[in-house]
Amino acid sequence: MLPIMVLLILNPLILKAHRESLIKRQRMQRKQTRDEREVGRQQRRLQAMLLAVSIIFVVCTLPSVVLSIVRLVFSQSTRDTWQYETFNQAVKLLEVTNFAINFYVYSLASTDFRHSLADVTRCHTSGAIYPLSGNTEVE
Repeated sequence: MLPIMVLLILNPLILKAHRESLIKRQRMQRKQTRDEREVGRQQRRLQAMLLAVSIIFVVCTLPSVVLSIVRLVFSQSTRDTWQYETFNQAVKLLEVTNFAINFYVYSLASTDFRHSLADVTRCHTSGAIYPLSGNTEVE
């Protein structure tokens, strides 16, 4: 419960401070160059990514809080039902799904992440790129 509360309090504050710094930067620079506009786009993309990751975290973690409350309030006989067990498994699936979804959010929002991922998943030899899997013979 505490991580969700911290996330719900601090992330809006971070987003607000980030947005205010962008506005100040734009006011200080009346005429933006092409590179500066690109930096602004990257900053907005970063804000969207932070917001998306935060919302996904809350949505995927909140049922776990509900499950913890159910464990405290209801007796063991109630928790032995198939409905409770189904909900328990769905909650576990959501928690794991959170991490998988974050990978896709980072991939969609960050060019740097995609480039780093490509670098990690490829083998670089003398300027040529060879995949790690498949045929490893060099012709």
